[in-house]
Amino acid sequence: MDISEKNLIVVAKIGAPYGVEGWLKLTSYTSPKNNIVDYSSLYISKSGSIVPLTCEDMRVFKNDKIILKITAVDNPESAREYTNCIIYLPREHLPPVDSGSYYWHDLVGLRVRNTAGIELGVVNSLFATGANDVVVVSCAGKKDLLLPYVKQVVIEVDLAAATMLVDWEPCE
Repeated sequence: MDISEKNLIVVAKIGAPYGVEGWLKLTSYTSPKNNIVDYSSLYISKSGSIVPLTCEDMRVFKNDKIILKITAVDNPESAREYTNCIIYLPREHLPPVDSGSYYWHDLVGLRVRNTAGIELGVVNSLFATGANDVVVVSCAGKKDLLLPYVKQVVIEVDLAAATMLVDWEPCE
C-alpha cells in the first residue's frame, strides 16, 4: 500500500503526557470518539515523516478520556516528543457510508456555489456543534462563511465534480 497523506485520514492528535510511564493523552476525531481504540494500522506524522504507529496500548480512561502508550516510550520526557503529532488511518480501513452521506474529509476542498450560480469559496473544514455540523467555507480575501450542514442549506454534494451547491448568500 502506498502510504502518503492523500490516502490517509486524520483520526486523532496526540496531546500531553499522562502519568510517569510514558502514556499520552489523545484527542480522537472519530465518531463516536471511542472508536479510535478499535482501529489498527494507524500511522503517525513525526519529524516530517509518516510512519506506522507502534502502539503498545490504547484505552478509554476516566470520563471517556483516551490514553495511548507508544512502544518504547517509558517516561514523560520521551512521551513529550510526540505531543501534537497527528495520527492517521488508511482510507480503505474506514467503513463505507450510506448513499448521500460523506466523511468530512471528502468534503474538504470542494468548490462551493450558491443556487444563483455565484462561487462562494472552498470548503476549508467542518466542525460539530450540539445542533448540527458546520461547514467552514474560505472566501478569497473575505471572512470565512459558516454554513450549517443541514438539507435546507446544503442542496447537493457532487464529489465527482468536486462541488457543493448551497442555498446561501455570497461572502461579505
